[in-house]
Amino acid sequence: MVTYNSRATLPRALAGLQTSIERGLCDSIVVVDNDSKDGTADYVRAEHQAVHLIASGQNLGFGRGNNRGFAHAHTEYVLLLNPDAELQPDALRELTAFLDQHPQVGIVGPAIRESGHPDQPAFRFPTPGSVLRAALGRLGGDGGRVAEPIANRRYPVDWLCGAALLIRRSLLQTLQGFDPRFFLYFEETDLCRRALRAGFATWVLGDVVAGHYGGSSAKASQRVMWEGCIADHYFRSRYHYMRKHHGRAVAFATELLEIALMVIWATGRRLAGKPSNGRLALRWSAPILRLPAAVNDEPLLAAPTALAAQGRAR
Repeated sequence: MVTYNSRATLPRALAGLQTSIERGLCDSIVVVDNDSKDGTADYVRAEHQAVHLIASGQNLGFGRGNNRGFAHAHTEYVLLLNPDAELQPDALRELTAFLDQHPQVGIVGPAIRESGHPDQPAFRFPTPGSVLRAALGRLGGDGGRVAEPIANRRYPVDWLCGAALLIRRSLLQTLQGFDPRFFLYFEETDLCRRALRAGFATWVLGDVVAGHYGGSSAKASQRVMWEGCIADHYFRSRYHYMRKHHGRAVAFATELLEIALMVIWATGRRLAGKPSNGRLALRWSAPILRLPAAVNDEPLLAAPTALAAQGRAR
């Protein structure tokens, strides 16, 4: 569990995991705190001494924070859980049983439900085409939509939200965890894509539900947002994803064509006497052709850790 100013939501998330530990479903909890300023780490130290707390001393982002926690993993499966999510023991039991029964599935997740909102969707891998169709809005047909509503059944998907995922530890070791260059956004997309290339599918169990309180850290950041995401991180990560999986030339052309299509769309609305929705101005102010900062992290899961002595692999 990676935390960043998560003091308000963390108690509920930890309570569900603690019940899973008491029922023998979960071996240990690792919390990586990304230098929270709201007392998150102090709360864990005071109220949850059994939790293995890693105070990073800096904001590592979502992927690197999880990677730091993975280095302490010793069980067969590793659960990623956001501090604003809640997974009950019965749900964890279902996810674990599914991986037990399906050796070619590497990642499995539940339907993620926010109070008063539809379940968070499953996703298709983004492509240059989906980016360009989204730039055209309704003129782009499906608007470049990469999300699909989760059905009440069990089936393979391209990728899932990282708020609650159960992953094979052996797969994490093979992939060396998240690409550390993704500070925020697209890291789970990239992980699922690399897992698929390694021969392991991602599945959603639509009949299993986790609760979610919805991007609490991002909302509290008070930074410029793009469709619910912090725009600066979103566009840097997207450009890195496109370069990594579609090549530099395609990523470069996609980014510039996106801007051009948004200009055409906004001009057409202006000529038709319709108000602009501000998307072009927001996109123009966000990073263009800019990558996240490069990092050089140590390899993951290279050797047993002190935490391994506390439990046994399941």
